[in-house]
Amino acid sequence: MIFIYDLLYNLRVKRLQINLDQLVTFCFVAKERSLSGAAEKLCVTAPAVTMQVKALESHYGVKLVSVRRKRVYLTKAGNALLPYAEDIYRSGIKAEILLLNYRNNLRLGVSTALTRLFTPTISTFKELHSSVGVTLTEGRSVLLMEGLLEFQYDLCIVGYAPSISDQLTAFRIPTPEKLSLVVSTAMPLARKSQVSWGELHDYPIILHGEGSLSSQLVLREFEKRNVMPLIAASVETMEGMKQLVQQGMGASFMVAGNVEQEVALGKLKIIPIREGGIGLWINILRRKRENLPWACKAFLSLVEKDFKCTISDDF
Repeated sequence: MIFIYDLLYNLRVKRLQINLDQLVTFCFVAKERSLSGAAEKLCVTAPAVTMQVKALESHYGVKLVSVRRKRVYLTKAGNALLPYAEDIYRSGIKAEILLLNYRNNLRLGVSTALTRLFTPTISTFKELHSSVGVTLTEGRSVLLMEGLLEFQYDLCIVGYAPSISDQLTAFRIPTPEKLSLVVSTAMPLARKSQVSWGELHDYPIILHGEGSLSSQLVLREFEKRNVMPLIAASVETMEGMKQLVQQGMGASFMVAGNVEQEVALGKLKIIPIREGGIGLWINILRRKRENLPWACKAFLSLVEKDFKCTISDDF
């Protein structure tokens, strides 16, 4: 009994005196090397960030940062504190994720080019597990991977990326999708039964979001054949791309499933490329060293069924 009292006493004595909000603010300032950059990430004002950091310094009487020409530099104490601040921030995020998992949520980040492809799987999941809240975020693969690392998503579905953070693990769906050449049926190019890459050298091309993986794949195919494409536009959304193609502003490369309705209505046409199209490998990503919530496992089991694959237990 004395041991229990001693333990409780020690816990009271060692209660945290540090302000965790101030510590997290310092962490973002150190990582961004900018007060305004940290403020943007934290969705607060730059003066509020400055006040938090100064309060932390004042409480302990230790200088952590210095600012010269709007650039933040860490002191020796600041550099020593940063790893602990990062660990505490990550632990806090993990605690939030743990609690959110108990609320029956599934947060998916899906590449814009792949959303419609996975819509049937997501719909089936919602039908089978109506009590689970599903949050779907579309975006570029690179940004989604960053969001996954920042605990914004439980799973991400993206196009194949040549480099993936060592903090993530990936499962590649064994059969690639194809990026098909899509044109308006009103354009002369639509009268062709097939085209070569060379024939597209002076034809306006509409790309998906500058820097997106699908855009990189398209540009790489042109480069391999020493063809300089005429880039007419770079559009963030799939709907925006389809609208421009329908208006005759150019051709684009899209997953066939994204335009099947427009093709059926005679608004768009898919034209085969003589030398072959572009294969788009699909990766499902998760963070390493974390137990998958049951909602993620239930969703992955549906992916296995719909895409005829087997996802290993250690994924």
